[in-house]
Amino acid sequence: HSYTWKVNIRPSVLYLFSDGTVGTLGDADGRHPIGIVVKEKTSESDKGTACALDILAAYPWKNVQDHIEENVSPSPTNMAEAAADMNGENWTYNANLQGVVRANESTTYPGFYQAAHYNPGVPTASSIGRWYLPSYGELIKFVQVFQKGFTPTATESVSPHYDQMSTGFETKVQNAFTQVSKPTINGQFIISSTQIYGGTPSMGFRPTYINIWSGDQLYTGHCWNTIANGSILPFVHF
Repeated sequence: HSYTWKVNIRPSVLYLFSDGTVGTLGDADGRHPIGIVVKEKTSESDKGTACALDILAAYPWKNVQDHIEENVSPSPTNMAEAAADMNGENWTYNANLQGVVRANESTTYPGFYQAAHYNPGVPTASSIGRWYLPSYGELIKFVQVFQKGFTPTATESVSPHYDQMSTGFETKVQNAFTQVSKPTINGQFIISSTQIYGGTPSMGFRPTYINIWSGDQLYTGHCWNTIANGSILPFVHF
């Protein structure tokens, strides 16, 4: 007997196109890529998620070094709890605990404002939603596109630290951007909308970030509100 096996090889990177469809770069067929799919849409009622192809440099989370609790109480206290936060659009557009809609505050909350006002440079389909500052969990979904099965743990430090990824990780991330003629995001402090408790009252509540680091490492943890070299990678639902 001879058997024929059908094997579906999943492409490593799917792009979101401006018409609201998704696919590989090879089957773009004139469609304009505007994002990398980090969560596929599985049904009509489901929402997919994508990150922008542009990194917006030098926008801090907040221009005030107060480190107060803003999103939810209690806040995440470890990296696993932070990675469970998928509410970036909510933190961007709904009022925080102080009653402030951060998407509207260009001076106090530059990171939120810039993400919310991102424009991919081409008209987009009505099925593509509002751009927003992603949560830490959504940034981890992005990491998982290139490092399957990676999950932050409850025991790793919340302070800046390195998680080792597989060989080729940083190259795969870089190629996903450069093959669509966009600058690499590698080496950038990509801040999330998620806060984490710094461990002491004086540390307070701090933004979490990821950084695609050399040596196939993910540099991650918490940072200052006013991080001068913070970068924004806007996300969108579709």
